[in-house]
Amino acid sequence: MLNPTGTELAVSFDHGLFSKDATTYEKWMLCEGLLKTVRENGIASQTVRFLIHHQPIIDAHLDFSNPWPIYGFIRN
Repeated sequence: MLNPTGTELAVSFDHGLFSKDATTYEKWMLCEGLLKTVRENGIASQTVRFLIHHQPIIDAHLDFSNPWPIYGFIRN
């Protein structure tokens, strides 16, 4: 769902994205992959907010309290 200005996309899942034994790197790469999918599908958004049941994901390793930039944190 896009916010009214179309600058932020909210993606809400109905269950956790990560296994309990996932490493920080595995979690990060999953999020980067989701960002790449959004970009490549032409969704006009500058940021993506990852949610579970419409609430920010709580994770010990990654910060989901703020939206992630659509181009992620990996630059080629």
